Amino acid sequence: MATQKEIAQFFRLALRFGLVDTAAIEHWVDSVITAVPIVRFPFTDLAGASNLSPSKVDELLGQVAGSGEVDVPGRILLSLLRRRIRDNRLAPEVAIKSALAGLYKLGSAERKNSSVEWAWNATPVCMS
Repeated sequence: MATQKEIAQFFRLALRFGLVDTAAIEHWVDSVITAVPIVRFPFTDLAGASNLSPSKVDELLGQVAGSGEVDVPGRILLSLLRRRIRDNRLAPEVAIKSALAGLYKLGSAERKNSSVEWAWNATPVCMS
Protein backbone atom coordinates (compact mmCIF):
# COMPACT_ATOMS: atom_id res chain seq x y z
CA MET A 1 0.00 0.00 0.00
CA ALA A 2 1.31 3.43 -0.91
CA THR A 3 2.41 5.82 1.84
CA GLN A 4 0.95 9.30 2.26
CA LYS A 5 4.20 10.72 0.85
CA GLU A 6 3.97 8.51 -2.25
CA ILE A 7 0.32 9.40 -2.79
CA ALA A 8 1.06 13.10 -2.37
CA GLN A 9 3.87 12.85 -4.93
CA PHE A 10 1.51 10.99 -7.29
CA PHE A 11 -1.05 13.80 -6.94
CA ARG A 12 1.68 16.36 -7.68
CA LEU A 13 2.51 14.55 -10.90
CA ALA A 14 -1.14 14.02 -11.85
CA LEU A 15 -1.95 17.68 -11.18
CA ARG A 16 0.98 18.85 -13.31
CA PHE A 17 0.00 16.47 -16.10
CA GLY A 18 -3.63 17.69 -15.99
CA LEU A 19 -5.01 14.30 -14.97
CA VAL A 20 -6.58 15.45 -11.69
CA ASP A 21 -7.91 18.71 -10.36
CA THR A 22 -7.67 20.26 -6.92
CA ALA A 23 -11.10 18.87 -5.99
CA ALA A 24 -9.79 15.30 -6.37
CA ILE A 25 -6.87 16.16 -4.13
CA GLU A 26 -9.21 17.68 -1.56
CA HIS A 27 -11.21 14.43 -1.60
CA TRP A 28 -8.05 12.45 -0.80
CA VAL A 29 -7.06 14.92 1.92
CA ASP A 30 -10.52 14.57 3.49
CA SER A 31 -10.01 10.80 3.67
CA VAL A 32 -6.60 11.30 5.31
CA ILE A 33 -8.07 13.73 7.84
CA THR A 34 -10.85 11.32 8.82
CA ALA A 35 -8.35 8.47 9.24
CA VAL A 36 -5.85 10.12 11.58
CA PRO A 37 -6.42 11.24 15.17
CA ILE A 38 -4.30 14.40 14.85
CA VAL A 39 -4.20 16.39 11.61
CA ARG A 40 -0.88 18.03 10.87
CA PHE A 41 0.49 20.46 8.31
CA PRO A 42 0.24 20.43 5.30
CA PHE A 43 -3.05 18.51 5.49
CA THR A 44 -4.56 21.36 7.49
CA ASP A 45 -3.89 23.72 4.60
CA LEU A 46 -4.80 21.17 1.92
CA ALA A 47 -8.26 20.66 3.45
CA GLY A 48 -9.55 23.44 1.22
CA ALA A 49 -7.51 22.43 -1.84
CA SER A 50 -10.35 23.11 -4.27
CA ASN A 51 -10.21 26.78 -3.23
CA LEU A 52 -6.44 27.03 -3.76
CA SER A 53 -4.46 27.57 -6.93
CA PRO A 54 -2.94 24.45 -8.48
CA SER A 55 0.55 25.84 -7.86
CA LYS A 56 -0.19 26.31 -4.13
CA VAL A 57 -1.64 22.79 -3.90
CA ASP A 58 1.48 21.47 -5.68
CA GLU A 59 3.69 23.30 -3.19
CA LEU A 60 1.78 21.93 -0.20
CA LEU A 61 1.78 18.38 -1.57
CA GLY A 62 5.56 18.66 -1.82
CA GLN A 63 5.67 19.26 1.94
CA VAL A 64 3.94 16.02 2.94
CA ALA A 65 6.37 14.28 5.27
CA GLY A 66 7.20 10.62 5.33
CA SER A 67 9.08 8.00 3.46
CA GLY A 68 8.43 6.09 0.31
CA GLU A 69 9.90 4.47 -2.74
CA VAL A 70 10.89 6.91 -5.48
CA ASP A 71 9.24 4.94 -8.28
CA VAL A 72 5.80 4.43 -6.72
CA PRO A 73 4.27 7.82 -7.68
CA GLY A 74 5.28 7.32 -11.32
CA ARG A 75 3.90 3.78 -11.33
CA ILE A 76 0.57 4.99 -9.94
CA LEU A 77 0.44 7.73 -12.58
CA LEU A 78 1.12 5.23 -15.36
CA SER A 79 -1.59 2.95 -13.97
CA LEU A 80 -4.06 5.85 -14.04
CA LEU A 81 -3.12 6.62 -17.64
CA ARG A 82 -3.50 2.96 -18.62
CA ARG A 83 -6.91 2.68 -16.96
CA ARG A 84 -8.20 5.86 -18.59
CA ILE A 85 -7.00 4.78 -22.02
CA ARG A 86 -8.45 1.29 -21.55
CA ASP A 87 -11.82 2.71 -20.47
CA ASN A 88 -11.84 5.13 -23.43
CA ARG A 89 -11.83 8.09 -21.05
CA LEU A 90 -8.56 9.32 -22.50
CA ALA A 91 -7.37 9.04 -26.08
CA PRO A 92 -3.74 7.92 -26.50
CA GLU A 93 -3.01 11.14 -28.40
CA VAL A 94 -4.33 13.22 -25.51
CA ALA A 95 -2.25 11.16 -23.07
CA ILE A 96 0.89 11.93 -25.07
CA LYS A 97 0.04 15.65 -25.22
CA SER A 98 -0.68 15.63 -21.48
CA ALA A 99 2.64 13.94 -20.77
CA LEU A 100 4.55 16.42 -22.89
CA ALA A 101 2.77 19.36 -21.27
CA GLY A 102 3.48 17.91 -17.82
CA LEU A 103 7.14 17.46 -18.61
CA TYR A 104 7.31 21.03 -19.85
CA LYS A 105 5.74 22.24 -16.60
CA LEU A 106 8.36 20.40 -14.58
CA GLY A 107 10.95 22.62 -16.24
CA SER A 108 14.56 21.82 -16.88
CA ALA A 109 15.81 23.48 -13.70
CA GLU A 110 13.32 21.62 -11.52
CA ARG A 111 14.14 18.28 -13.15
CA LYS A 112 17.66 18.66 -11.82
CA ASN A 113 16.30 19.19 -8.30
CA SER A 114 16.38 16.02 -6.22
CA SER A 115 12.92 16.79 -4.78
CA VAL A 116 11.38 15.69 -8.07
CA GLU A 117 13.90 12.96 -8.82
CA TRP A 118 11.09 10.42 -8.30
CA ALA A 119 9.41 11.68 -11.49
CA TRP A 120 12.33 10.43 -13.56
CA ASN A 121 12.77 7.13 -11.74
CA ALA A 122 9.34 5.77 -12.64
CA THR A 123 9.55 2.34 -14.19
CA PRO A 124 7.41 2.03 -17.32
CA VAL A 125 4.52 -0.42 -17.27
CA CYS A 126 3.18 -2.34 -20.22
CA MET A 127 0.24 -0.52 -21.80
CA SER A 128 -1.22 -3.63 -23.48
